[in-house]
Amino acid sequence: VSHVSAHWRAVASTTPDLWRKVELDVVALDTISQKDRLLVFLRFVNLAHNQSGTRPVCMSITPQLNLTINDLRGFQDLVAIVRRIALNFSGRWDELSIDIHMFNSIRGSEVKTLSSLKRLTLSDKLRNISLYRLPHNLSQLNHLTLLNCSTPATRLVNMPWSQITHFGTQNVAINHLGPALRQMSALTHAHLSAPASYDGPVFQPICLLHLRDLTLSCSQAIICEFAKSLTTPSLSRFRAIVSPGPDAPRFHLLGQTLRALIDRSSAPITYLGLQHLSAEDMKDTFEGLPSVESLDLSIREDSDALNLIVNELVWKTLPHNSTESDVPNLLPNLQMLTIRRARLGGALPGIIQMVCSRLNTQLITSGVHPPPSR
Repeated sequence: VSHVSAHWRAVASTTPDLWRKVELDVVALDTISQKDRLLVFLRFVNLAHNQSGTRPVCMSITPQLNLTINDLRGFQDLVAIVRRIALNFSGRWDELSIDIHMFNSIRGSEVKTLSSLKRLTLSDKLRNISLYRLPHNLSQLNHLTLLNCSTPATRLVNMPWSQITHFGTQNVAINHLGPALRQMSALTHAHLSAPASYDGPVFQPICLLHLRDLTLSCSQAIICEFAKSLTTPSLSRFRAIVSPGPDAPRFHLLGQTLRALIDRSSAPITYLGLQHLSAEDMKDTFEGLPSVESLDLSIREDSDALNLIVNELVWKTLPHNSTESDVPNLLPNLQMLTIRRARLGGALPGIIQMVCSRLNTQLITSGVHPPPSR
């Protein structure tokens, strides 16, 4: 607000029902004293909350990235700021993004009003302690995201796992999530992103009865091992994203493993996203899945999967001397096809011809964008 005209500063400070999301970066004023910094932060947060009307507020608190356990004074200063903010405003928050150690430090009387919190994002930037005692009153919490957490999720004491319907992770080891996932009896959506390396034990079987939407973004090895252990009877939307890496070994059973996971679902798969799988794995995954309505494929530049998709999997092109016309092959209910590739090269005419034949029309609007092309 300080970098705009007086008119817009007046708008920001006087307009009711203006703010919905408040982001506080606690390193912006690190050159002034702790007392002055506290006053500035409280003034900013108070202004934002006052101008949010009666709506709930999405609050984000970003800690100092280079703060460590050795910087106890800096840590205590930060805790003092966050505690005061929580004491005054936590009753307004329905979404909160905060470092897990900050959240752990204000679990007492300061957060007694967090019963309205529905979405919580916890990051692990400070790496200060190994056991996290969360508030007992997270009765409305159903969305949970963990970012860069290095310790098992089961160390989140008092987390209401059975309430969680939407769960996401980024750069969190999947082998640390097993015990927590088994407690998520209401889970319907999960997006799990893990580091590329995996040297843990074999995953124990997990059954998620109500999971409808699953994304696995990991190395081939982790996706393969985790998919073997997973049973999802209600799964209808599935994405597998293989993390890029030139030295990653090829798992010849990846496609078959993903297909086995899909086949263990009683619900029809309507959306399927496959990114950076080989042509063979793509074919093994969705060949013979007539229920697929939306197919989203991301193809590496050196992959032969694009030719396979155009010529065989989506629309089978018969030899020129055949007396039969082109016939649908494997995906009769397909309504949307997304192809992502850095360079489509000479494949675009074939894709357009395939779509025109599929739609049985001579009119098609095609938009080709810089990488990735769709």
